[in-house]
Amino acid sequence: MALDLEVATVGARGVAYLLDLALFLLVALILGLLQLALLGGEWFQSGLGVSIALLLAFAWQFGYPIGFETLWGGRTLGKAAVGLRVVTVEGAPVGVRHATIRAVTAPVELLLTTGLIASLSSFLSRRAQRLGDMAAGTLVVRERRIVPEPTAATFHPPAGAEPYVAQVDVSRIDASTYGLVRATLNRRPELRAGEYEQLSAEVATAIAPLVSPQPPPGTHQIAFLQAIAAAVQQRSAARQPASWRSAPPDQGPPPPPLAPQPASDPRPGFQAPG
Repeated sequence: MALDLEVATVGARGVAYLLDLALFLLVALILGLLQLALLGGEWFQSGLGVSIALLLAFAWQFGYPIGFETLWGGRTLGKAAVGLRVVTVEGAPVGVRHATIRAVTAPVELLLTTGLIASLSSFLSRRAQRLGDMAAGTLVVRERRIVPEPTAATFHPPAGAEPYVAQVDVSRIDASTYGLVRATLNRRPELRAGEYEQLSAEVATAIAPLVSPQPPPGTHQIAFLQAIAAAVQQRSAARQPASWRSAPPDQGPPPPPLAPQPASDPRPGFQAPG
């Protein structure tokens, strides 16, 4: 799946379907009472009642889901109430073709088998898809998620690195390269010390040829990466204040100071210990 989407559970989809069904029954009841009041007890035998009932059934099974899912971003009223929507497997909005395939398969999956086929296929599917979703290439996903507001990360120069950050040329660090540096720094709490040292060493070795001048001999790779991130943020703050946003920086220990250290490796500071 191209996007990290939270698929809806069978229970949530069932609640949305029941809400849509309750809405349909309410509309049918209101129309039936109006017809009964206007035409008396003979309205059903006149054929008008049969025609209206068939029209309502067709509208409920096909017109309602196709129209709403196509025009309202993959939602019906029931799905909107539960916080669900239908999207393609790539995460794009659904079109008429997708909604039609889902609607055509629904009578067999939901009505004739009282939802048994839809429930089984959803449980067995990795993406919780019923057969109509598989045929249409769609997913039912959650669109309401309680998450904190995104916060811009600020990378500060390591201790003693202020002069280097002020003079280093980072013009060859593009957005994707900066994203690699940022992601490496933010992964610090997720990895064990040895794994993170190895990862940061590899990234620092790849980044070093793109900057000038090089850091002082013996500079630790984590301090080097944080210095580069701080330099990029300082250069871009004026012209693109929102270009370099990321997840909040890690809360781990501060990086080693950017200062000369004894080193025996030809590329001091860029090889993971051990």
